[in-house]
Amino acid sequence: MTYVAPGTGERMELSATSFLNAAAKAAGLLRDDLDVEPGDPVGVRLPLHWQRSVWWAACALVGAVYIPDSTETVTVVSREHLAQAASTDHVVLVSLAPFGLPDGGPIPAGVIEAATAARVHPDDFVPYEVPVDDWPLMPGLTAVEAMDRAEEICRRRAVPAGARVAVLPDDDDRDLLHLAVPLVAGGSVILINSDGHDIDDTLAAEGGTRYE
Repeated sequence: MTYVAPGTGERMELSATSFLNAAAKAAGLLRDDLDVEPGDPVGVRLPLHWQRSVWWAACALVGAVYIPDSTETVTVVSREHLAQAASTDHVVLVSLAPFGLPDGGPIPAGVIEAATAARVHPDDFVPYEVPVDDWPLMPGLTAVEAMDRAEEICRRRAVPAGARVAVLPDDDDRDLLHLAVPLVAGGSVILINSDGHDIDDTLAAEGGTRYE
């Protein structure tokens, strides 16, 4: 997985191992610190960023339901969404700084800073219960249905095997494109925080394609 922000020049690349380690630590935080159990909803208010993918995967590891752009009892947010999550029981603040380091901003009382809290959890996550195929993964989608939808997207958009898939924030399928589709295609993904910038140079440099 590669994350690129053309406007700032930020670039972050994660190998499969690095990504899984980050997801395992996030899953440990959800389960062991916040008592999230299989089937529980987790709101994720993060922009199209590698951290959004990490928390999507963390929910899948726990068996929790990933609820994008929503506020739930447990809500994972970037700093810009802190106010929207203020009334929830548990708020996890995710830094968007490079390498997932703390962004240096103040941490409101009662808010968990993911950059420090997740760090103490193991690089491997062993679930107490192994998620089964019919557990909900996203709103209205079980794990099997989500992967079936990803296969349908690959067919409809002619995504070939091994593709390097470019994903932009305005894509309606972004929450399947940034993780499920690359898994189905056996490829990789580039998350592009376009922010109004032209992405042609980024696509050329990264060797990615936006399948539409």
